[in-house]
Amino acid sequence: MSEHGRKIHSENSGISCGDCTGGCGDCEYNLGAGELTPPGAPAPTMKTLDQVEPRTPIGSLPFTISQPGSYYLTGPLTSSGDGITVNSDNVTIDLMGFTIQGADAATGIQATPSSGGFKALTIKNGCVSRFSTGLYWHNVERSVLADLIVERNASHGIYIRGQFGPAGNNRIERCTIAKNGGCGLLISSYSIEASCNGNRIQDCSISQNTQSGVELDGSSSGQCDGNVFEKLAVNKNGASGVYLYGSSGSCKGNTIKGCNLEGNVESGIEISADCKQNRIEGNSVAANGKGLEIYGSGNYVADNVVAGNTDNYDFSQGQPIEHSVGRDTGNPGLGLLVKFAGSLKCAEAEKDGITVNANNVTIDLAGHDSSDPEQAVSGAMELAGTRTI
Repeated sequence: MSEHGRKIHSENSGISCGDCTGGCGDCEYNLGAGELTPPGAPAPTMKTLDQVEPRTPIGSLPFTISQPGSYYLTGPLTSSGDGITVNSDNVTIDLMGFTIQGADAATGIQATPSSGGFKALTIKNGCVSRFSTGLYWHNVERSVLADLIVERNASHGIYIRGQFGPAGNNRIERCTIAKNGGCGLLISSYSIEASCNGNRIQDCSISQNTQSGVELDGSSSGQCDGNVFEKLAVNKNGASGVYLYGSSGSCKGNTIKGCNLEGNVESGIEISADCKQNRIEGNSVAANGKGLEIYGSGNYVADNVVAGNTDNYDFSQGQPIEHSVGRDTGNPGLGLLVKFAGSLKCAEAEKDGITVNANNVTIDLAGHDSSDPEQAVSGAMELAGTRTI
């Protein structure tokens, strides 16, 4: 009983307000705090990365992977020989932002089965530098190279080859391929059975390589069809920016789209005579030796900005390229406006210069020349349709 005549009960005493003397309702609860010692840390509710996907560390080179799984670098690594060799399907290698560095010899990362091929490889997130070849994929399909820097290798930066089996449907994305002694990216097929079809290369920077930035080689019975090169910056390479080659083989149905090709010693885009039905669309081609050098037949060239090259256009005579230098006027009633961005020269005597096989076409020479064969360095162009390019 308090001095004021009210009972003070503990919350745990089992006495309710109605049990007070007189039942006046004036009692006070002493709300006890109970046990003050905390119960301890809560149990973890999330899994670690190793629990979700067990990973194997790579702490030294050379390193050979013979089992499927996920692997990661523990830090920057060097090797006097090969770096990482993959001998299995279903392998992911995360370089973790580190560099593997060679001694201008051997191969940085390779997957080269002696027969058959590998699938589902992923190499990502790091740098491969100063080997002979940076990355060499031999008969590898449905695999990914992403977020890599491949630089200063003595030969090619990335080499994808079909020999004993196909090397197709791969993706190369968000890579920087620079200052290699051969091509930045070389894709080559040995035969139709070892085709290099359906690869997609996008959002990459490919620059300052000694040979071509990108070379697609379907020659000598090889097949490199249906590949896509999109949103590439291909600049200042020692040969052509993008080179498609198909002598005695197949190199058709490929797409070069939305790329910037600038300052390459030879051509911005070069298509050899045996490369057919390729699509060159929406590219910016400037300050190269030649802008567009196209000798294959049936290629579609559309909506490219080609200007400021030593020769903007070099096309084979009679090439059925649609509106190669055209640009849409934006008014369908006006038809097609073809405006020269530079001079065109006919390479052969007694050959026509420009042939128009369409209605409603305007050709604006824009102060440039369509010259005779005595001054020729490039072929005639034929306009064979009405859609703008």
